[in-house]
Amino acid sequence: MSLATAQHFDAIALHIVKPEIDASLLQVQNALSAYIDDTSNTFGLAEASENMRQIHGVLSLLEIAGAVELSQATSQLINHIVANTTKVTDQQLGAVSEGLMMLSRYLEFVVLRENLLPHFLLPSINRIYAELGEPLLREGYFLQPYLSIIQLPKLNLNLQKPEISAAQVNQLLALYKTSLNHLLKKQANALDFQAIKLVGHFTSMLAAGSSSELYWHAINTAFTELQSCKLNDVRLRTLILIERNLQKFVGNPAAFTPTEQDMADALTLSACRDHEEADELRQQLGLNEYLISDAQAGLLGRYLHGPDSATIHVTTELMQQEMTDIKNKIDSMQHGDSIDSSFPAIAEQLHQLANALSLLNLGEASTMLAHQAHQVANWRDLTNIEDVNNLMDALLYAGNALTVLDRSYIAGSSKLPFHNLHISLHQLEEAGETLIKESRESLNLSMRSLSSYLETKDLLHMNNVPAMFESIAGALAFMNATAGRDMLKQAAQYVERAFALDQSTPPDSHHINLLANVMVSVDHYLESLQQQKPLGIRPFEIGLKSVQELAA
Repeated sequence: MSLATAQHFDAIALHIVKPEIDASLLQVQNALSAYIDDTSNTFGLAEASENMRQIHGVLSLLEIAGAVELSQATSQLINHIVANTTKVTDQQLGAVSEGLMMLSRYLEFVVLRENLLPHFLLPSINRIYAELGEPLLREGYFLQPYLSIIQLPKLNLNLQKPEISAAQVNQLLALYKTSLNHLLKKQANALDFQAIKLVGHFTSMLAAGSSSELYWHAINTAFTELQSCKLNDVRLRTLILIERNLQKFVGNPAAFTPTEQDMADALTLSACRDHEEADELRQQLGLNEYLISDAQAGLLGRYLHGPDSATIHVTTELMQQEMTDIKNKIDSMQHGDSIDSSFPAIAEQLHQLANALSLLNLGEASTMLAHQAHQVANWRDLTNIEDVNNLMDALLYAGNALTVLDRSYIAGSSKLPFHNLHISLHQLEEAGETLIKESRESLNLSMRSLSSYLETKDLLHMNNVPAMFESIAGALAFMNATAGRDMLKQAAQYVERAFALDQSTPPDSHHINLLANVMVSVDHYLESLQQQKPLGIRPFEIGLKSVQELAA
């Protein structure tokens, strides 16, 4: 069970209310900006406070972990600003601005990825709590409520207690304190990280067979290659708490039992690591659905810290148009048409495209176009067909890379599958959009035919419906929606039987309703694709049940 499942999270519900949340967030941002420009202008702050309260209420109902805590913290700080407008600091305004921005980006991330990763928001939440003087959230805050749901298995670690004296144990504690002190002062060297790893190793062995065995094993895993870990403020505080627990443990190893908070911190800190031991621990404890490594977080972080979806869509479309323009110019030159351009000008276009691709982290495509820009700048004519083909291949590769990037910023992302990367995926996407539009038009015509039959009871109105169903079924097959295809094929067979001209007993209202359910179910799926909505878990569920009853 994933964190999203445990939270009863519904991406469709968030997608429905997100425009209203975005509008409210914009109002709050505008009110805050007006106050920053003129501190005497407090007119909109009270309304901003009410808007944030409502946003927090909606997010609480949707149970979106991370967004609930961030919206609550932001709301509290705005209330504090409203109550103390003469004592507002730049740090408070900065914390509110960051909270609003991160909340907006996180909600977009949740809709796009249909997943909850609240750990991303810990720094922003704690920055606000620091301004409010509230207790800061710990590293494992978002994992702690689900430890009982996960039901951690008991691991067979096969650890043997080492034969070390009490004095040596105390030396381990002193060693950790010294190394941690260097780390907090940002003066740590390779020896300090080795010392911390050594402490983790021996402590996990000392805990063998005790109630804290898993806790110290997780700590030992977290300490492995600690120098490559991103040690933010939250994690540094966790290391300090570990030092306190270490002191309790060495005093009486058998009596020490970590709290649920301690266990959540240890598991979160260990699971974020990018090495074999951390991967194995995540796998053994079933944490892969709940926690991700820093490397995975870095890949997903671009959706939070990079351009938003609107910027990506506009940018990729403009770049696709630019590449089409280059293709058209080359094609015109090959046909002997005079165009108002030259090879150096085309090379400059390619160079600019390569720079833009680099900014979008499409490095391979950028390198290919940069190479082609250098080649085209030295062209004198188009007699070498191989050079032209190489340019077209590079443009095709770059266009496909942009299409894949653009698709990753579309909610639901259940569109046409990519099987052949040697064709233009951008044109394939355009073909899919046309197909969806025409399918919805055919489905709408089928619905009107059914309505006309209900009004007149004339069977002739249903004559063309089976053919239209078959046509839409073919489109659904092209879009890899096999369930919808099979459903419409069965519906077409039913219509042929039930609305035949020689049929003595016409369908009753119940069967008409079942047929309408099938049509609406397919239209819902196509509409979700067309409007880039999350598709949900079972978009054809009602239609499938209805068509099975019709077939029976």
